Amino acid sequence: MRKGRPPKNPIEVLRAVVFMAEVCRLSGKFNGYQLEKLFEPNSIKKVDGVFKRSCKWDRYIKGVTPNKNALKLVYDKFPHAIELYDSLLWESLQVGPLPEFYWEQFYLKLPINLKRLANRFRSYKSESFYKLGKNKQHALNEIRRVGNLDALACMFALMRECSANGDYGTYDFIETAIFNLIFWTLSKEPFFRCRSKIFVFLVTHIFIGDEAKRLRDTPWNLTLEQINGFIYINQKNILLAEDLQLVIGDDELYEFIYWKSVGDSKLIVKEMAQAFRCELWEVKDSQMGLKWLIKQLNKTRKSDRKIGGVI
Repeated sequence: MRKGRPPKNPIEVLRAVVFMAEVCRLSGKFNGYQLEKLFEPNSIKKVDGVFKRSCKWDRYIKGVTPNKNALKLVYDKFPHAIELYDSLLWESLQVGPLPEFYWEQFYLKLPINLKRLANRFRSYKSESFYKLGKNKQHALNEIRRVGNLDALACMFALMRECSANGDYGTYDFIETAIFNLIFWTLSKEPFFRCRSKIFVFLVTHIFIGDEAKRLRDTPWNLTLEQINGFIYINQKNILLAEDLQLVIGDDELYEFIYWKSVGDSKLIVKEMAQAFRCELWEVKDSQMGLKWLIKQLNKTRKSDRKIGGVI
């Protein structure tokens, strides 16, 4: 029997698609010809009045894994895109049977703060099949608070490990935390551009599909219209927070997202909108509203980034 290439893991296709979406965004080139002309102009030749080229960048856009030379060419022009390609998120979403000790080795690759939180989470036992202990819940909240791709990857790893171990109660809590974070991730580029493919991949390969194992109905039965609705609301909230100068940069944004979810989210957005409409705005005293949110944000900020004049 002839041996062919082993089938490519579906996550590798998604990884290439998201990576190339970022390369296109950074370069302002949105098709294979433009990318080939940018990165490898000498490969485009005119033969008998007809342009000939390899078309490999077209294939990369469609999900073929870029070769080492292509990755180096991207790195030389857009090094931040390679950080996305090397993200631990893709390792946390590997499909199919995983080697023994896969998750233990995965956690060792995490940044030290997430590594400690993951170990802390795994060391605590749940109070029951249906309820997390306070310590375990606190560790999970701290991971979600970090908010970046490494934190999301950590939550996926913990969730999938619980699923493999039959701990569906803990799985349910982690899945809820991911639900509260994933739409913020999809609100940003390049994930927004690939949101439909990402969502289909997660529902098909990652989240539990066997209803008999679930403690509740799946939260992932969403239409593309509903997904777009969640993302659109998040994008508006982010723009509003930036316009009010509540956040600058990703770290402040992650803190904002976390505390907004902990507080009275609807009230916070309402008071942000009211503040935006006034040139000289004053934050009212309201339980778990904007003034409370600002106090939480100020606790972890340096003095030159504390939000003043409103509390």
